[in-house]
Amino acid sequence: MSFTKKNFVGSGKGDLVLNSRQGAGDVHGKEKGPERVVNQGAERSKHRNPGDGDENLSDVVDSGQSRETISCCRRKLPPVRALVSVAACVLVQFTLGISYSFGNLMPYLTSYIRNATGDTSLDYARTLWINTGGTLAGCVGGVVAGLIEPHVPNRLFLLAACAIFGVSFFATAWAVKTSFALVVVFFGMLGAVGDAILYAGCGSIPLQWFSKRRGLVTGIVTAGYGGGAFLWNQVITLWINPNNLQPDLQDGEDVYFTQPEVLDKVPSCFLLLGGVLSGTQLVCLLALSYPPSDEKHDLTLTVPLPDESPEELTESECEEQLKVGR
Repeated sequence: MSFTKKNFVGSGKGDLVLNSRQGAGDVHGKEKGPERVVNQGAERSKHRNPGDGDENLSDVVDSGQSRETISCCRRKLPPVRALVSVAACVLVQFTLGISYSFGNLMPYLTSYIRNATGDTSLDYARTLWINTGGTLAGCVGGVVAGLIEPHVPNRLFLLAACAIFGVSFFATAWAVKTSFALVVVFFGMLGAVGDAILYAGCGSIPLQWFSKRRGLVTGIVTAGYGGGAFLWNQVITLWINPNNLQPDLQDGEDVYFTQPEVLDKVPSCFLLLGGVLSGTQLVCLLALSYPPSDEKHDLTLTVPLPDESPEELTESECEEQLKVGR
């Protein structure tokens, strides 16, 4: 294979692809299996005779253009990484579905705080402040996180959110013995901040991988979030109240648990949930991978073409320079 200023002749092994640095003479090529396809002027030049003159040169190089680049595009990542990333994001959303289990947890949580702190004025209406505080903190935390995220590596940012989410459960296991206000701060507000960051971050990664299937991917991820509530409701009930005991204390219109075999398991339930949820999230976040940048990363090899005298690269010389460029 030879490459001269006046002509460009392809060999039987596959044609080299030229990419001009200026717009009018651009010739882009891409690999197709073992062959390389030549577009525009280079394709036409294959069928011309070497002696046809400088007319061939205009198809490859603009007048005054003195340098050409040989471009080799980076291969795309295998699709298995995309599937693993989507599965990991679905599992993270599955763990976040614990927020829908608050209604099942509230009777046990309220009864325990009343018994542990002696605050008999605490009722279910006040316990709802945990959920309300979480909603407010999630909104504010999501906005602040959106301002910080561009300045922090994505994976590190999600790992920090995972740590926040896990700490909220571990801290709540201690707070339920101390103060209802601390439960609002740790379980309600702190947990909601970690939830908001993980929900947004893990919800966007599958869309980056499958930009042409956004509706399908969004449905799969959302199903993971909703499906988690079903499982965690069963876990909470089986851990705290496996015998399905009924509340035995009537206080006004509300009823509460006083049985020790039920109340004693409330703190350990938060430890169990914190360990399982944060551990699952950690594994999934480490398994995540991000799609390549939209920018084209080319490996380029610059070949000089003096204007005064034609230069020629033999096939072996060109292949050697390509190896160096890689």
